[in-house]
Amino acid sequence: MALTLPVVVPLLYLIPLPAELVERLPGRALYLDGRALLVGEKEDGPLRLSLLSTAYARGTYTNVNHLAGLLEMLLPIALALLIYSIKRGDISGGRGWKRRMTFFASTWGHTAFVYGAIAMLLLVGIIFTRSRTGIALSTLALLLSIMAFARRIGGTRRSSPWR
Repeated sequence: MALTLPVVVPLLYLIPLPAELVERLPGRALYLDGRALLVGEKEDGPLRLSLLSTAYARGTYTNVNHLAGLLEMLLPIALALLIYSIKRGDISGGRGWKRRMTFFASTWGHTAFVYGAIAMLLLVGIIFTRSRTGIALSTLALLLSIMAFARRIGGTRRSSPWR
């Protein structure tokens, strides 16, 4: 119960509820009147308990571009750690799927999985900020990271501009 409350309570603020229920809650009348003045008419249909729109991710920043900038700076670090853990845990001997399964069962395989998940979360976070510049610069950071780490990824059969 104690572990589900921190997850369920914030979700209640994001789920659209019937307008009649939301209007009856204490302290909501002033907010709904002000919102009706801004919109020009009273809204029909479901309303959220949240006073702010959840249309895009902001984090603790007032500007979404700042959050996107932070995430795009962390992305190459996560990718570098991912590639380092993959090469560090390279299991010699064996071929094909048996070698891969041995790697994924090792500590380095678990570490690589965690760094890969972090990199994916950073990419998803950048997309949810809806910052066009952030998305463009994270694409650039991704391409530059791939070029910088191509030598480390490919070993002897590399395709890198820096040979």
